Amino acid sequence: MRHRLLFILCLLLACHASAAESASVFDETVELHGGGALELADVVGDKPVYLKFWATWCGTCMEQMPHLERIFREYGDDLTIVSVNIWVNESEQAVDATIDEFGLTVPVAIDRRGGLTQGFGIVGTPYHVLIDGHGDVVHTGSDADLDLDQKIELLASSRASGLVPIVPEPTETTAPSMLASSEGTTLLFFTATWCDWYLEESRPSMSAACVDAQRSINQLYERQPELGIQGVATRLWTGEKELDEYIEKYAVEFPMSVDSSNETFFALNVKSVPTLIVMKDGREVGRSTELGSVEALAAFVRMHDD
Repeated sequence: MRHRLLFILCLLLACHASAAESASVFDETVELHGGGALELADVVGDKPVYLKFWATWCGTCMEQMPHLERIFREYGDDLTIVSVNIWVNESEQAVDATIDEFGLTVPVAIDRRGGLTQGFGIVGTPYHVLIDGHGDVVHTGSDADLDLDQKIELLASSRASGLVPIVPEPTETTAPSMLASSEGTTLLFFTATWCDWYLEESRPSMSAACVDAQRSINQLYERQPELGIQGVATRLWTGEKELDEYIEKYAVEFPMSVDSSNETFFALNVKSVPTLIVMKDGREVGRSTELGSVEALAAFVRMHDD
């Protein structure tokens, strides 16, 4: 039942396949908060680079902000240090509030398209990436700990020869042999298995929206199972175990998959959950993030399924 989703994804990526194979994450350009842009290729090889990926609703990210600002003030002349907001369920106001709250002077980049987040295979925030002066990634991880600090000090003092480059693991891809027909209408329901409980205190409105959307989608499937609803869970903090627990918790009967390569989210530029996308014959014909009412959902689908 998951093959149909994989086929849709393949169609979306087909015209970009050649470029994706040759593109490097270092070719990505991100918007800088306050104006301007940063292309990673312009700074890699000049000085070592420290990238910190974060989100305003990520509690651990907020706990680590004083550490990030301290590192920037101490090593900002010797390293290119950039904090990268992954721009998932974000707003300009939330980013501004975080900058003000912690008095951040470290450059803040907005990964609005998601190219850096995708390129470095981010599966959760916070996430730290260290790149040495030769352009090799020498550290990745979630902890702002002694190991990270020691490597930053080595990079800043040009004594990083002992740091071993990290060889990235191959990204899961969609095999053509797994494909099925793309004809007809499919509803892609994008969500997060943690949205309801993790955001309950920090972002209660987002949490409630995720709960209401899941219930409405369940009701829509009960009424019209022929619609071909496919659930797509973000890979952030999510594996098959978390997905199975979520399916049981909400008694989900339609097929759901974890987007373990993030290619579906990336290809369709889904930057918030919950989101519903109507696909018809392999192309997007409608999108909505207002999913609280099953009646409104049914009307939205009818409007795009004529």
